[in-house]
Amino acid sequence: MTARRTLQRAWCHGGWRRVLLSALGVCAALGASVVLGMQAACSPSCCQGRKIVRVLAADALARSMERMEEAFERQNPDVDLRITVEGSVMLLRMHLLHPADFVILADSRLIEQGLRPDDADWLIAFATSEIVIARTEASRYAENVSQANWPEVLLAPNVTVGHADPAVDPCGYYTRLVWRLAELRYGTRYPNLAQRLAERSSAKYQRPDALSVLALLQARALDYAFVYRSHAADHHLPYVRLDDEINLGRPELAQAYGAAEVQVPDYRGKTVTMRGRPIFLGFTIARRAREPKGAERFAEFLLSKEGQAILERSEFQVLRPARAAAWSTRLPASLASLVVRE
Repeated sequence: MTARRTLQRAWCHGGWRRVLLSALGVCAALGASVVLGMQAACSPSCCQGRKIVRVLAADALARSMERMEEAFERQNPDVDLRITVEGSVMLLRMHLLHPADFVILADSRLIEQGLRPDDADWLIAFATSEIVIARTEASRYAENVSQANWPEVLLAPNVTVGHADPAVDPCGYYTRLVWRLAELRYGTRYPNLAQRLAERSSAKYQRPDALSVLALLQARALDYAFVYRSHAADHHLPYVRLDDEINLGRPELAQAYGAAEVQVPDYRGKTVTMRGRPIFLGFTIARRAREPKGAERFAEFLLSKEGQAILERSEFQVLRPARAAAWSTRLPASLASLVVRE
């Protein structure tokens, strides 16, 4: 993408914080001439005449959304997708204040618990992921870490570990659930494993969302980071897969995952209990949507073979068919034929 197009997309998609930051970096690198030409190149008129569909998307989907935006807008030139990528808990808060058209979160429970019944009449789960341990070639003991010995490596002296803030990003509380499941699975081999990992992954190495944690890892300020598999795949980072019994990536192991629970701080200063369950990514079209038809077209694309192929490039496990929650009502007819009801 050229510097000028980066700036233009940053202007037209003003809610996409990370694209804006990227644009600023391009300006700094290329000099004042780009900055001076910015207004001419990025006039708001570049988006006139198109239906604006506002999308709030979990940061686990950052790269997938970029690919989908390009493919969808090529097929639907009358629609302008404006995508905001953040941690899902933060997105939910944002939507309650400034409603979007399409909400897609990394924990489908957040839609059910946060938007139903006032702003969500239905929910579709469309993919799963799993928690992995991303690393770099510079990570301490990188040549030895494996699925069998990762607790021992991460608890070694001087090893630094990071994860997302559980109050902002589900990746954070999924990570803590993984720790608890690992403690239950490994028993006395690694006593108090969850607490010891929490101490190792102190506030110094915790960031609001997983993408920010990955930035620390890539800057070599961390040795290891607990992230979604899609994050590691999209950033071309080596990663350690965890046992299926603890990685939250297998829907058929839902009962086993339910043995763990963690207390998660919320933004009101209280705590909520999150119980282990498979990672299900889900979406809905808000009842307060200003462009529900445009959002519906994007939903169809996401569930299409092309949309599913984009998700699989980021190593998501696509649900075929996607699943509509049992409580779903008023499911658009165009989507009802693409899903099964739970």
